[in-house]
Amino acid sequence: MSNWDAPEATSLRLQGLGFAYPGRTLFQGLNLAFQGGDMVTLLGPNGVGKTTLLRCCAKLLVPTEGSVQCNATIGYVPQVSELNTPYSVLQVVTMGRAAHTGLFGGLAAKDHAAIAQAIACCDLEPIIQRSFTALSGGERQRVLVARALAQSADVLVLDEPMAAMDLHYQVQLLELLSRLTTQMKKLVIFSTHQPQHALSKATHTVLMPPDQEVECGATQDIVTAESLERCFGVPTRLLQIPHKESTRPYVVALI
Repeated sequence: MSNWDAPEATSLRLQGLGFAYPGRTLFQGLNLAFQGGDMVTLLGPNGVGKTTLLRCCAKLLVPTEGSVQCNATIGYVPQVSELNTPYSVLQVVTMGRAAHTGLFGGLAAKDHAAIAQAIACCDLEPIIQRSFTALSGGERQRVLVARALAQSADVLVLDEPMAAMDLHYQVQLLELLSRLTTQMKKLVIFSTHQPQHALSKATHTVLMPPDQEVECGATQDIVTAESLERCFGVPTRLLQIPHKESTRPYVVALI
C-alpha cells in the first residue's frame, strides 16, 4: 500500500470507514491509504456501493462509521453534469476558480494561470469557445476534469467517468488520468464496473463484490480471473496482450 508517512505527498486515508442504510450495510471497517501518483479504481458490479464509497472519499457524504482524512484539495467529477445552460468550455473551467475567488470575485493573474494550465493539460484549446452542452460525452468529461484541476485539486474523485463512452474516448480519458498521476503526481480515484479500466492503468484497485468483504491492493495482485469471477459471477479469463511498453493484462474474456 502507499506510504502514508511521506510528509510531502498528497495523502488520503480511510480509517474504519463504513456506510449503512437501514437494513443494509454496504461496507464497513475500511482502512485504506493512498497518495499522490496513485490511480485507484473502485471496481464492482452495479449496486454494491461504489458511488457511496466514492462520495465518502470526496467528503460529499458522511459515513455512518469511521472517517476520511485528506491533506489536499479534493475535486469531484460527477458521472453526469447538471449544467444545462450553454456556457462555453472556458466558462465551465473558470468555474473551478470560484472556491478561490468567490462566486462574483475577479480573476487575478494566478487564477488565469491555473485556468490556462488546466485547459492545456486536458487538451481543450481547440474547443474552449464551444458550448458545453454541444459537446460529446467524452469531451464533457475532459472539461469537468479541467474544472477540477482549475480548482487546484490534487485529489480527483470521478464517478463512473467512462460510462456510456465509446472505446476511443475511454482510452483518451484513461490516458489523461494516467498523465495526471505519473507526471503531475495527482491522486486519482474513480469507480467503474469494467475490469479493463483497472487492468490497463490503475496502480491500486478496491474490489467490491456483492455481499462480500471488500478487497484492496495492487491491481495486478487483486484483479485476477478468480477474483473477477467472485465479483461478477461469470467465468472469466485474463488475456495478456503483448505490447512494447507494457505486459499488463488488458482484455477480460468471458468463458
